[in-house]
Amino acid sequence: MKKRHATEVNRREFMALAALGGAAALLQGAAPSSGAGPKAGGSTVWAHEIQVTSLNPITSPEGSTNAFCEQAYDGLTAFDSSLNIVPALAESWEMPNETTYLFHLRKNVKWHDGTEFTAEDVKYTFDYILEPKNAVYWRANFDQVTKVEIVNKNAVRFTTKTPFPPLFGALAIRKNSAIVQKGAIEKASTNTTMVGTGPFRQVEYVPGSHMKLTRFKEYWGAPKPYIEELTYKLLLDEDARVAAMRSGAVDYARLSVEGRQRLKDAQDLAWMNTPGMRIIALKFNMNRKPWDDVRVRQALNLAIDRQEVIEKALSGAGAPSGPLPPVFGQWSIPQDEMNAKWYKPNPEKAKQLLRDAGYSPSKPADFMCAPWSPFDVGVATVVADQLARVGVNVKLRQVETGVFSKEENPPVINFDLNVGGFSARHDPDGYLWQRLYTDAGKNPFSNGYKNEKLDGLLLRARATNDVPKRKEAYLEAQRIVLDEVPFAWLVVPQQIEALRTRIQGFTPSPLESRAWGMLNAWIV
Repeated sequence: MKKRHATEVNRREFMALAALGGAAALLQGAAPSSGAGPKAGGSTVWAHEIQVTSLNPITSPEGSTNAFCEQAYDGLTAFDSSLNIVPALAESWEMPNETTYLFHLRKNVKWHDGTEFTAEDVKYTFDYILEPKNAVYWRANFDQVTKVEIVNKNAVRFTTKTPFPPLFGALAIRKNSAIVQKGAIEKASTNTTMVGTGPFRQVEYVPGSHMKLTRFKEYWGAPKPYIEELTYKLLLDEDARVAAMRSGAVDYARLSVEGRQRLKDAQDLAWMNTPGMRIIALKFNMNRKPWDDVRVRQALNLAIDRQEVIEKALSGAGAPSGPLPPVFGQWSIPQDEMNAKWYKPNPEKAKQLLRDAGYSPSKPADFMCAPWSPFDVGVATVVADQLARVGVNVKLRQVETGVFSKEENPPVINFDLNVGGFSARHDPDGYLWQRLYTDAGKNPFSNGYKNEKLDGLLLRARATNDVPKRKEAYLEAQRIVLDEVPFAWLVVPQQIEALRTRIQGFTPSPLESRAWGMLNAWIV
């Protein structure tokens, strides 16, 4: 039996295991450095642009929860800024066979309340995740795991139904994979208070206002983090973020092209532009007519001009996307093929398909959107206008993110169309399985789509470590769904981040994660 240290899962192997290859080559570098080495101390305030309604890293469905939780909680593995999988609470692992993963845990790790981290915490976390009765939004990331067993105080064994290449990335991305204390999820306080093993400890949280964190002095990764105090200030409106950056009230903000332009004269800002991984898409509720008719969905897809969406809603800072974002490189459908076969706008053909399907515009479609990102509502507005040009009658309904989460998914499903996002995922499996596999009705993502051939491809792709076979299956799967349009995948915004130059060592990530960057940053 060969013991494999976690650091051996470098980019090449990760491309085989989790398929996120291609992204690292597109990453922009860190903000410019003064050349001085890291030093400890100092405080910083960062703008946070999305509302957070829960701090529970296991049960919250919101990607925005991750922004806070990734600073306070650890997973078994982690991503560095180049998308390598690196050790976290698991310092090494071994695979006796293709369905057994033995994780060796770090010793002498402390929770923020001073108690000791052990294998019992890991088992508790994943027992909760794997229990179908529990409300775990990203359970499909782990649905091939059959059991998690305690080997000893500092080791756990995962057993999977089949070979499961997405596992290492699923453990790293923090989509319901942060390790929590035994018994934590049953406590109501976990929704508002973070007690983790991560580099920063929660000091003060005022929902809708700010989150204040301080350096956890007993962090297992010492001397990191270097920054002593980190505060996230909720600034939903870009005008507020621009004003805060201009005045010096915050050191960091995510902005649009217009926001960057408005700060062009600022001398103490560094700018980072990173290809994104969050796909903004149009979703059809196929449990309602006429959206169950493929001709209607194809018509709406042909009515959409993605380049116009990019220019008007993203100010040019983005790219068209298929079911996998462009940063997946050869795992994604080539842009030329998408443009030629599916993405070339054709309003006349769209109108003909609608006539053939007997579509009637007499009743407006309920078109739901929410400010999940600074761009979603703008994208929905542009798309609504494009649909109107081919005679599709929609009524745009903007709601809060909590309402959107409730009404998008079973058992409610209260919409005809919506614009939302596929947040950054660790693997093609993350983008395709949970949304498109027939049995996804067992998790909270089903919109009524069924295709047996697609099911077979997705099953095959997630259960083999053979990279060419995985890639072939995912390419074929993407072509099927581009034909049948269960979603109209639209665009991927570029991440534009402003950072005050007094913050050094921070590196951006297409995963929209700030965990690795903040862990390694310091203040001059």
